[in-house]
Amino acid sequence: MKKKKRLEVSKRKVNLKFLLIIFTLIPVFFSGLFQGGYFTWEAYGTFLLSLPAIFLFFYLKIVNKESIVKSGADKGLFIFLAVAFLSLFFTVYFHATLTEFYKVLIYVVLFYIILNSVTTQRDLDFVLNSVLVLALILALLGIFAYFGYKFHLTGSFFDFLSRKGFTQGARISSTLQYANTFAAFLILPIFISFSYFVHYKRNFLKIIYGIFTLLFLFALLLTGSRGGIIAFFVVLVLYFILTQGRDRKQGLMYLAVLIGVFAIFAIFKKDLILPLLQSVTNRLKELFAFLGGAQNLSLGARETMARDSLNIFKRPPSFWHG
Repeated sequence: MKKKKRLEVSKRKVNLKFLLIIFTLIPVFFSGLFQGGYFTWEAYGTFLLSLPAIFLFFYLKIVNKESIVKSGADKGLFIFLAVAFLSLFFTVYFHATLTEFYKVLIYVVLFYIILNSVTTQRDLDFVLNSVLVLALILALLGIFAYFGYKFHLTGSFFDFLSRKGFTQGARISSTLQYANTFAAFLILPIFISFSYFVHYKRNFLKIIYGIFTLLFLFALLLTGSRGGIIAFFVVLVLYFILTQGRDRKQGLMYLAVLIGVFAIFAIFKKDLILPLLQSVTNRLKELFAFLGGAQNLSLGARETMARDSLNIFKRPPSFWHG
């Protein structure tokens, strides 16, 4: 009888943990699909949808007296939050930065809850595949918006994509407002899907995750983001530094396969791929030319802002400073 009760309690806890994971993912999907929480009502909506996860987390930790799970990411999360908080004191638009800080705080709390809730490989796969589903929706919206812009497609669906501003000229931003923001977001699902592509042995799953990876890469190219593409290559190098032995060899082999598939597609669709590659190449040339001393109004303004921020940190802090 006691054994049966223990099993029921254990099962209830497992169900609550899984429910907590679901509650945590809901605001992530909401903010991803609705302009990335960019406008005020969407930020409030994300906050309200986060409350069930936060309350259930505190219930499990305080009422059920479950222990806090420590992970290697805890210190990194704290440092990230501390840097975000310090940025409030070096901003031109304090109110806007404060609003963004609240959003960062919400997402960090949700991420921390996920770290405390995922206890099995099955839970981890569920979370990662949920991120991939969200990324797939956003990537397809962006890609369809690009085709609508490029080929002047009409109809209620393409009119909706155009009206919602899922493209900025020929660059796609999907639901995330800016092409650079969307490019930064895409880096995460690219490496999740690529890791699954390398890991799984079944051909069916390899094909699925391989297609996902190629779609995300294609969407990244369509953003035309210099920073996003540079960040992608930096993460790519780090990815293979962190993987070791057989995993690294397999990863490099499968990366070559994906590049080959992409190259074959590019050969048959020159009119579509070559202008994209040319656009990305031109943007990178602009960056390297600027680093070599050429004038560029946009990049020059960013350099000035970076230098000013560095000078603020160098000087001793004082009242009215910054």
